[in-house]
Amino acid sequence: MLLSIITVVKDDREALLKTMKSVQDFVIGENYEHLVWWNGKTGPDSHPLFSTQKGEIFCGDDLGIFDAMNKVIILSSGD
Repeated sequence: MLLSIITVVKDDREALLKTMKSVQDFVIGENYEHLVWWNGKTGPDSHPLFSTQKGEIFCGDDLGIFDAMNKVIILSSGD
């Protein structure tokens, strides 16, 4: 079974880094993916945590948090 962890963020790089660190520190095992939907004027700057995190960051516009979550759910592979 694959667990999909979905994070939706709007222009808050520091909060995203805290969330990614938390996922990295507390999720045990390899059976997960972490998908991030970033809605912002610019994408998040590169950071070492972004390259070590298991998952992907998708950047785009949305119509609100539910629209953003639905866009990421479609992209997820989890059970």
